[in-house]
Amino acid sequence: MTSVRPASCLEFTLFAAVLLLSLVSAVLGQPAVDAGSLRGKTLCGYQGWFRCQGDAAGAGWGHWSRDSKQLTPGTLTFEMWPDMTEFPPRECYEVPGFTHADGKQASLFSSDNPGTARRHFEWMRHYGIDGVWLQHFLVDLPGGPFGNRYASRCRVLDHVHRSAEESGRIWAVSFDLAGMPDGQIFEVLTTEWKKLVAQGIT
Repeated sequence: MTSVRPASCLEFTLFAAVLLLSLVSAVLGQPAVDAGSLRGKTLCGYQGWFRCQGDAAGAGWGHWSRDSKQLTPGTLTFEMWPDMTEFPPRECYEVPGFTHADGKQASLFSSDNPGTARRHFEWMRHYGIDGVWLQHFLVDLPGGPFGNRYASRCRVLDHVHRSAEESGRIWAVSFDLAGMPDGQIFEVLTTEWKKLVAQGIT
């Protein structure tokens, strides 16, 4: 069994200045964020790309491991094990072969879980972070090389949308072009954009 040492880790990176502003804001209270403008807002990048065996995506250990079918010391893609103490059992996905120093089973979270997205946004509300830029990866959209991941990608977008509304945070879509063949970018991006507009999302 491999023992892991938990460390605080979110799906986004916060600079020290942002943390300071967040703490000050937390002391002053957390009204709903004005969604009329991005001016003066503190938004973080939110990839929403973590997947686990047993989640709704059925795609294995996506972005946790180099091999989606298994997670081993040799396939880990992250440096710090996330602190899962605030996650209830329904949001924890046990990792075979990994335990904590006290012998307890180690687990990870999936972005394709509405409770986890809600938890992230509640943390943002508590610490005064206004919202997120949700990365919408073109490679995962219809016409992209990994279009089979589109259903999961749409669920994550919906989780973010609902969680932002519930927590009084804001969010915006950030199309990520990485890995997309140049000749397909325009068609895939504009098709998805029109769909989001038709759904009233943007």
